[in-house]
Amino acid sequence: MKTTITHKTNTIPLTLNIKAKNGYLWQIVKLFGSQSKAAKYLGVSDNVFCRWINLRGTPHPKKTTKWQEIENKLLITIGKDMSQVFPEAIRSKDFLDMPKEIDVTKNIPIDNIEQMVCPSISQRLKETEQIEKLMDGMKYLTYREQEIIERRFGLTGKPQQTRLAIGKLCGVSRERVNQIEQKAMQKLKGYFITDDDETKRIKEAFCLTE
Repeated sequence: MKTTITHKTNTIPLTLNIKAKNGYLWQIVKLFGSQSKAAKYLGVSDNVFCRWINLRGTPHPKKTTKWQEIENKLLITIGKDMSQVFPEAIRSKDFLDMPKEIDVTKNIPIDNIEQMVCPSISQRLKETEQIEKLMDGMKYLTYREQEIIERRFGLTGKPQQTRLAIGKLCGVSRERVNQIEQKAMQKLKGYFITDDDETKRIKEAFCLTE
């Protein structure tokens, strides 16, 4: 990020370097903590995974020896198959050859910079408080409820997962996972959460996906 202060206008020309990536593969990177671990999980080299996530290449059924195995792992972790992660629109040579990096410059009021660069202390404290509420309330849940809440919210070192992925791991349907999750949230609400708005804020803080 490049910045130049212009005192006369009280604004900063803020230049953002934007890189396009495959959003679904980026979800897997966030789950495993690094591109190298994500590549190892899918069973491909770091170089191949780098090309895929940076939209410089896509797998091909006839050239990718572990096509079905990779698709199964995608379904388990993010609930998407190969055609969704690598749609036809990004497979063409013209798209793959296009630049995936651009610079965008906008004049931003100086007063807004601190808020953009660093979240407010009060917001960080609020998120910490929400995590503590969840952790304190876990003792009131059954083992199955704890397992599902931990995986939905990414607690106790577990990766944050979709209901479909949790269902496959626990041997139940996505709908059953949803039922158990809702029952657990009702218990937590009774002990620690004051209203539906706070439940919504907790889910938003953890960026929960379906």
